[in-house]
Amino acid sequence: MNNVNDIVDAMLQSPLGCAFRRQATASKLSPAEIAIPRNSRYLSAYASGDVGVWNPYYQQIRKKILQIGPQYRDLATAILEQPASAEWFKPLDPKKQVYLPRNNQEPTPTNFKTPRSELTDWERYAEKFEGLMFTHAYVDGDSSIYVAIDEKVGDPITGQKAPYQSWLLKAEKNIRILEIENADGWHMLCARYPTAGSATHDSPDFSMDSGRIVPDWYAVAQDWDAVHISFGAMLMTDQVRVESKAGWTFNWAWQIEQTLWLRWAFTSIDPLPSRMPQRRPEHLSFPGPIERTQ
Repeated sequence: MNNVNDIVDAMLQSPLGCAFRRQATASKLSPAEIAIPRNSRYLSAYASGDVGVWNPYYQQIRKKILQIGPQYRDLATAILEQPASAEWFKPLDPKKQVYLPRNNQEPTPTNFKTPRSELTDWERYAEKFEGLMFTHAYVDGDSSIYVAIDEKVGDPITGQKAPYQSWLLKAEKNIRILEIENADGWHMLCARYPTAGSATHDSPDFSMDSGRIVPDWYAVAQDWDAVHISFGAMLMTDQVRVESKAGWTFNWAWQIEQTLWLRWAFTSIDPLPSRMPQRRPEHLSFPGPIERTQ
């Protein structure tokens, strides 16, 4: 998806994409400044807090943000026309991946876990597998995982206490990478390697209807070594429901740019300097909570 208008349209379908636009407008930054990866990561983190699925008023907030999203269309177009926004959509760079575990356990082949042939109920619910290993692009000493830790976005907040320990990983050259480029791409992954979603947890879009499919990670691992969602793809994928004859999908638990590894494929592991949480950039402003609709 290379056309700017197509990307803007896809972002309009995502609560996270719409909330990002709202945050970008409130930031008072120029489109060129918003497109800078560090600024865009923080704005996305604030947006993620706006549209968290566990908010008791999630459905009302989701409806409201999707209604007001189109008013930010011109700004979104201007941002995506900036050269810096090309970084948002870059495919996985196997040579520059940062790993920050939920504890201080060093990444080694011994500690790495592969998907099992039978998913647990939690795995069907969370769209991930237990013992998973996520990495994140490492660019100019920064990464989406650091912002997620600082701003308490999603699952990465659990585990380590400050100062955080992370590692720089380099993977093999010829790894098989599946790039998820948009919500249809996530649906195609689930439809090609389907398994039923959890029967004992609420559906994460809270519709409570049957037919939700999630990836069978054991089957995915037979064809792929890693699955990657770029920052730009996440803004088009998060919390978007897609339906077909195969069932319906709803990507809700990835939230930031990241790569899920299905086998150990690393040739070098180097510890990075320990890191204390960082304060929010003072030059960024953000709006108040989204008003709910009835």
